[in-house]
Amino acid sequence: MTNKNKQIKLADLTNKAVLTSDEVAIYMNCSKSHLYKLMMEHKIPFSKPNGKQAYFDRVEVEAYLMSAKVKTTAEVEAEAQKMGRIG
Repeated sequence: MTNKNKQIKLADLTNKAVLTSDEVAIYMNCSKSHLYKLMMEHKIPFSKPNGKQAYFDRVEVEAYLMSAKVKTTAEVEAEAQKMGRIG
């Protein structure tokens, strides 16, 4: 898939509510094997209504992608100051 086609496809995916595993791999910019590993480890939510094809809620995929937020230095310092005032 060319870069331009990938960008067009990605833009289309942001408008869909339900995504297939192929689409999620594109959306997350990861390999399908990595996505399958996440699925088997139950780290990413998905549904298999017919027992074969996996479907993903785009909003849940976005929540997964944002779930391991790394705090900025300013956020860490603000929390430290806040804890210092309480303790």
